[in-house]
This record gives sequence, structure tokens and C-alpha cells, in this order.
Amino acid sequence: MQDEFMLGINYWPARKAMYWWKEWDAGQVEDDFARISESGIDKVRFFLLWEDFQPEPFKMSSQALRNLAKTLDIAYKYRLGTMPTFFTGHMSGLNWMPEWMLGAETEKSRFMVYSKGRTTQREIKNFFENMDAARAQAYHLTEIAKVLQGQPALWGWDLGNEPSNCVIPESKEAALHWLESMVGALKKIDEAIPVTIGMHMEDLEEDRNIGSSEAAKYCDFICMHGYPIYTRWADGPTDNKLLPFLASITGWLGKKPVLFQEFGLPTLRTQDSGLRTKHMMLVSEQEAAEYYSEVLKGLYNIGCIGAFAWCYSDYDPQIWNLPPLNTVVHERYFGLWKHDGHKKEALRSIGSFRKSNVKPMNYSPPWIDIRPEDFYTDPLGNLKKLYRKSKNYNELAVQ
Repeated sequence: MQDEFMLGINYWPARKAMYWWKEWDAGQVEDDFARISESGIDKVRFFLLWEDFQPEPFKMSSQALRNLAKTLDIAYKYRLGTMPTFFTGHMSGLNWMPEWMLGAETEKSRFMVYSKGRTTQREIKNFFENMDAARAQAYHLTEIAKVLQGQPALWGWDLGNEPSNCVIPESKEAALHWLESMVGALKKIDEAIPVTIGMHMEDLEEDRNIGSSEAAKYCDFICMHGYPIYTRWADGPTDNKLLPFLASITGWLGKKPVLFQEFGLPTLRTQDSGLRTKHMMLVSEQEAAEYYSEVLKGLYNIGCIGAFAWCYSDYDPQIWNLPPLNTVVHERYFGLWKHDGHKKEALRSIGSFRKSNVKPMNYSPPWIDIRPEDFYTDPLGNLKKLYRKSKNYNELAVQ
């Protein structure tokens, strides 16, 4: 890790989205990474769509691996550190899975599964519990780590994007064993590359057996994703105090450095103003710019090691007919750039943010009046109470 606060971005290309690896385009990556580097952002988190890289349990796609290596070569050219995210997995309201990870049809699933070009309602094998799946995952990690060993643009590894939205371990012991195995597989190849896992706010709202304290036992730092637009107990869709609060709770539970790995807002275009009534998650560009500015200051001030925006670009209307963009309208508009490459106002907030050395995080904030081991007795209730306490405390401190 580095001493300076990191500014990062989550990346899917505007014209390909989650279909990127199937239609990889070096020229597009070159243009996008040049644009990102010019903006002052120095880290890129991107996603290894699982079925594109591992079509069979013990067979990797040689073409995908070559394209991955070329992606990091391009990142190095533009002085960008990268964080590849494995086992993707959950993404933008769908669970993208190789067919060999699927079981029978089920009606229990919260999210539809996308596999081999179609959506389905099949059960996902619990890789925290299924030893065959876990062995295939360890093979996956090892093969990719070997391909990228010594690559100067490789900054860190991410073991998954909100994996508890795919499957939930039946016990904390199962989660810990899986984390130990996966981190161990990567560290055998290169001990120096930091490893984390992309956890999200729902891992705080309920006990899914893989939270900050579990991740902290084996990961080099811990992560949090948070969005007020998805939070009923936040003070509106642009509540900029929510994310520093979530980061503080994450650090308090895990006692390790915290990266806020995903944050952002979907923004309206002028010609789409009629969507505001129908899709309340959409905000104006000016609202988003103010939100980004305040969130970055808040995350820096409480001692996060960095913040990664969601996401690089709005998606091209030509792919709005493809899952998940055909049904989840607001996902089309999360970019810091418009789909045609024009900058949004929020990008100016990032450009004006003055990066400095990371501040030490207080792992015992004064507004917390319970023990970490008691938090999950009523996680959602405790979150709501502690959020009010944190806001009252900080308002008093400002007076």
C-alpha cells in the first residue's frame, strides 16, 4: 500500500460493459486509461467476469489471460495501478456465473443469474462450503497470479465483488477457512501484493458470516461499498455523511485500514429529465458534484486509505437492450464521463481534491457505545442508532 490517499475508479468500458472480455478491444482500453490518468485518478479496479476466464473448473481461457496481461501493460503505460477483482460474480443487479457453478432451478434467489448468454433462476453452488468449487477457485487465482507475476501495474487483488450477494457462508468458520485458502493461494505466488475482498453495506446491515472482522484476519486491508440511494435510513439520496460513518464502523469492527472501494451517484442528462419522477435514484450533475466533494473530504478526514468512484462511464445506449441495463435503468448513468467521453461535473470535484498522506483512523470513535462483539446482535438497529449518534456528535463538535 502507499502513504498517499488513493483516488481510484471502478471500470467497465462504455460500449461493452460486462461483455468487455468477450469483445476485448485494446484501442478502447488505451483511450479509456489515458482519459482516466489525465484526470488525476491513479488506481483502476476492474472485474474478471468469471465465466469468461474459467469456462470449466480446471480450464482457463488462454485468450482472456492474454487480454488481461495486455490490459495491465496499457495501465502501466499510463501510470495506473490496477486491482483485478476475481469471481465476478455479483454485478449491477445480476449474478454472472459459469455454468459449472450452477445447480438446479430455484425460486429462492434474490438475484437472477446470467450464464451462457441468458438469465436463469438456477441455484449457485456455495463456494464457501463446496470443496470442489473452492479448489477450482484456488486454481483460478493461481493461474492468473502466475500470468501477472512481476507486472508493475498490479497494485492489489480483490477476492470478489459483494460475494454475499451470490452465496452466504453457513458459518463464520467456513468463511474464515475460505479466506485463508484464497489469500494463501495468492500469497504463494507473490507475498508483496496486498489482498482484500469487496464487502458492502448489506454485510453491516445483517450478519452474513463474512464481515469486516473475518476479512481482517487474512486480508491486508478491508473494504466497504455504500450508496445512500440504496439506504432507507439515510437522509436522502445525497446524504454525504453516510459513507464516512460506514467506513468508521468497518474500521471499528475490523481494526485494519479501510478502503472505500465503491461510491457514487447516477446522474440525469438534461434530455432525460422526465426520468427523475420515475426513477428517484437519479440526481442532477450538480448534486452529484457536491456529493463527491463532501464524501471525499469526509472519507479522507476519518482516515480511509482511499476512495474508488463508481464508475468510469455511463453506458452507450446501443447496449441498453442487454442485461442488466435493459431492466435496471439507473445503472446506465453512474459514470464520471458520459458515454461519448464528455466529462461530468463530479469529475471536476475529484480533480480539485487535494491528495495528502493518509490520516490515522480512530478504531474506537467516541460516539460508539457498544462492543464490537455485540454489534451483530441487532446489526440494522445498531447501525441506525449509531448513525444518529455519530451525526449528533459531529454536529456538536463543529459548533
